Amino acid sequence: QDDANVYEVEAAALQVYNEEIDDLLHLGHHKGVGQRLEVQAAGHVPGLTWVKCQHPEEMLDLFSRARANIVYAETKMNKKSSRSHSIFQVRITKRVRVTAAPTGEGMMNMECTRSRLIVADLAGSERMKKSGVEGMRLREATKINKSLLALGNVMSALAAQKPHVPIRDSKLTRILDGSIGGNCKTCLLVCASPATENAQETLNCLEFAYRAMSVAVTAQVNAGTVAVDADALQSDLRRDPR
Repeated sequence: QDDANVYEVEAAALQVYNEEIDDLLHLGHHKGVGQRLEVQAAGHVPGLTWVKCQHPEEMLDLFSRARANIVYAETKMNKKSSRSHSIFQVRITKRVRVTAAPTGEGMMNMECTRSRLIVADLAGSERMKKSGVEGMRLREATKINKSLLALGNVMSALAAQKPHVPIRDSKLTRILDGSIGGNCKTCLLVCASPATENAQETLNCLEFAYRAMSVAVTAQVNAGTVAVDADALQSDLRRDPR
């Protein structure tokens, strides 16, 4: 336990479904609220629901809630196929715990460090003839393939250190901006099938992973300031667990 510092942990979740961004933790999600959100620079999504977590159980509960809202459907290749890219985010802010009563009143600016963990579950690319999708499922597959192609193009451009990176070609790549190259650390897990009939899909996955491994990253400490209110300062002095 780190008694010398105070940590604020927040979590959010979204999905990219048919090139639209949906808030998976919004309480009105099933009523269509929190859908079709916009994405700004560095993957920032205004209006996205962020929930503070003080215990691991709270984080796991949010993860389960988010997973329950993801769009799934059956295809000839998968009994429960993801029809969207789902992204779970954890944001952590660390600052020094106050040990003496501040002289002023109200807000107090303190130095802090920030980090963000992004866990992206990418829907697999589909060959329409093999998956047998049509209608709405065909449109979903088309959007999935298009966004994965855009992500692959971004990784290729970053790996080759090209002057132009097509980060704006997809909502997926815009959300992952800042997580695939530059000030970050990236880890990619690839699910590959050993079945002969899926050889082409397996090869495509491995080629995708190879491009991702070729991207240069230079992770740095993200230092800044955070405004701390009077209640938080009093909590520091009482040494409340946070």
